[in-house]
Amino acid sequence: MTTTSARADRLRDRARRHEEGAARVMDGFVRTPATLAEQITSRHVGIGALPHGGLVLEPSAGDGALVRAVLTANRDAHVIAVEPNGPRAEALRALADEYPGQITVHECTFEVYAAAHPDTRVDAVVMNPPFGTSTADRVWIAHVRLAAGQLNEGAQLISVVPGSYGNQTRVCREFREWAEAGYGARWENLPAGSFKESGIGVHAVLLTLTRPLPARPDGLPVWLYAPTAGEPVAMPGRPNLAASGVLATPVQEFSDFSDGHRPRVLRFAGVCHGCSRLLWAFDGSSDAAAWEASAADAETFGKVGPSVALCLACENDAAAFAAALAAVDPYWTDAPTTVNPGGPVVYPMDLCADLWATVAGVDYRGWAYTITGRVMADPKPVERNGEELIMVRLRQATGLDVELYAREDERVTVRDVPADVVPGHREEPATVPAVELPAAPIVSGWSAVLQPVLPGC
Repeated sequence: MTTTSARADRLRDRARRHEEGAARVMDGFVRTPATLAEQITSRHVGIGALPHGGLVLEPSAGDGALVRAVLTANRDAHVIAVEPNGPRAEALRALADEYPGQITVHECTFEVYAAAHPDTRVDAVVMNPPFGTSTADRVWIAHVRLAAGQLNEGAQLISVVPGSYGNQTRVCREFREWAEAGYGARWENLPAGSFKESGIGVHAVLLTLTRPLPARPDGLPVWLYAPTAGEPVAMPGRPNLAASGVLATPVQEFSDFSDGHRPRVLRFAGVCHGCSRLLWAFDGSSDAAAWEASAADAETFGKVGPSVALCLACENDAAAFAAALAAVDPYWTDAPTTVNPGGPVVYPMDLCADLWATVAGVDYRGWAYTITGRVMADPKPVERNGEELIMVRLRQATGLDVELYAREDERVTVRDVPADVVPGHREEPATVPAVELPAAPIVSGWSAVLQPVLPGC
């Protein structure tokens, strides 16, 4: 009995592979493996943020692998599934029975659907289009172009495309130029064997397109961190953090059920420079919204200017962070600083967070130094090697943090800091200019000119 059942399973599997092989030739259908479908939806920056009824387009839905992955990732989404093949469309309708009211099936080609719904706009597109058919080559290019045209401003499309995307043929080059110029295209090679489960070996690429948001009123890029001003709009349920929410309600008030239904206000704050996530910020705090928002502050790097918007993932990615700093650099100017070793002398405890200080002193090797940086936290007494010292942490324009330790009866010291990364550090015997000291005890060797960056200490 078991042998007969196993033989029947093998025959059914062989018939399925034969059918899919014929479909690949006729209409370009290649089933999306479940693991790849999950990878695509997890990479998409908009699906998790969709509100109830938020629209996702799958323009070549097949038998529903990507549709199922979307609704697994967000049970509030609504998927528009387009599929011309009768049996596969029937499979989609069966899947729709599992998700009542959340899947709309269109049994037609994507070209026919797009012509019939020219004004439909969606918050996300996921797709594995046919690469080619028995009657047409490079069908994927036409499908990606059509799908991108149905994106809301700020929404994202992720598509499997053939490895020929990177080719230098005229058709591929022109498509690549269109995708990069209009949608900030990013792409990455899929691992070998990604379609092994579907019975085919193919070199494929994962392509990401993002439709740009409208220009800001001040003309600055949308990847600069700037929470939207204005009065909030009350949201009846969960906030809409997708592209449609940015366009219609960029300032939203909702009842936070996780915090005793406390009313909270969210403001659209910018687009992540690294991955184009839509970033939101709570009023009165730096709490995360759907995507945790961060920003590379000009002050941290000894500059003046706007911050660049980054999600936490891109902030912690060295390459993405470096690219963001390079992009924002033209919008930054040097912070005003005064290097004045003979200026007024202050106590270390007189410094406070968010002030700029230029400090002159002598390090533990007897070399003079001058360091300018932002005080990162209020100075605090510490015990170090049995001594009672005062520690001050400065962040220089290079981004390097330097810890300064002082006691009242000796010069300021710098410990464990390489000489070649400390601006103004000189390898020579110390010569600290004499200063007129106030009557109260001071820490010898300190010479700081303070310039407030934020009001008050």
